[in-house]
Amino acid sequence: MKPGAKFPPMHGRARALIAALLVLAALAALWLGSPLREWLDVPRLAGTLRHFADSPLAPLLMLAAFLAGGLVIFPVNVLIAASILIFGPWRGALYAVLGCTLSAWLLYEIGRRIPNNRLHDWLGSRLDRVRARLAWRGVLAVALVRAVPIAPYSIVNLAAGAARIGRTAYLAGTVIGMLPGIIVSAAFLDRLLAAIDDPGPLTVAALIVAAVLAALLISTVAMIRRRRVPDVERSPP
Repeated sequence: MKPGAKFPPMHGRARALIAALLVLAALAALWLGSPLREWLDVPRLAGTLRHFADSPLAPLLMLAAFLAGGLVIFPVNVLIAASILIFGPWRGALYAVLGCTLSAWLLYEIGRRIPNNRLHDWLGSRLDRVRARLAWRGVLAVALVRAVPIAPYSIVNLAAGAARIGRTAYLAGTVIGMLPGIIVSAAFLDRLLAAIDDPGPLTVAALIVAAVLAALLISTVAMIRRRRVPDVERSPP
């Protein structure tokens, strides 16, 4: 970078994700000291969800939810959070990675088989933007788009299939790009539940640290993507 040059502005979605994480951490800290904590037993609710995890069919049902959610363009972050809450931070993160990868593969194959003109009629300019961002057709391009998305998860999958990106590179990039965010989400949710269950200086501090780490991860990846991935027209999705 030339002396005196400025870093490009952070992508709007990255700013929104960081703001959401910080707001969640602040609300959690406020909630811990309010009467709402007595009205809603969050640890008991989490325990009820994790009781479902004891079923031998639970992992299969969770993976099926990722597949079904992808088909109806359901927010993948909600499914990731549900997996972590149900199965705990480690198993939940593992099933979230598997679910995201399976959903990406399914919609990628669908995107390869839908005629381009029909897919463009359906997705419009969002398809063009995703294709431009994935123009490298490499693992790094996919990983960067996954880490800080520019379109809903399902649309990125369909666009990647339509662009005929290499299957192996696409799935590898998906895992590499999704894994850090899923790990940070697992740590954040785990510390959030710990702070709710046993509020204190250490648990609240750990929650704040998890939120700050998540914000740093998102901002760093957003900066790298803006500098390394070719610019495209930034019209609203």
